[in-house]
Amino acid sequence: MRDLAGLMRIKGGSREAARAIYSVYLTSDDKNISAQAVDRLKQLRSLDELDAINSVLAKWKQATNSCPPDLRTIAPALRSLGLSVDEDSMPVDPDGFPYVFDSLSCEAKLAMRSSIAR
Repeated sequence: MRDLAGLMRIKGGSREAARAIYSVYLTSDDKNISAQAVDRLKQLRSLDELDAINSVLAKWKQATNSCPPDLRTIAPALRSLGLSVDEDSMPVDPDGFPYVFDSLSCEAKLAMRSSIAR
């Protein structure tokens, strides 16, 4: 039940409200609840990061009338936004998996092997 309220906030668009709910659960004595809170907070962070990456991609596409060849191309802009970028200049999710670039839609997405909830 507790997770349901936070999940509804994530799916409903109020990330700050969900973040506040899950932050309270971090201090729970129940290890399952605190672990779930950690997972949901990572999910929220990933959603924020994907919004930022996709915003940079959209600006690139608008300015150049094409998508960049890969996410490495926009790594400097992502670093300036405070996003995590690995040694290969790939933006990574909160668990360290590189985001995937879909060149057809010109969007970044979570990798299938990522442990972040979708």
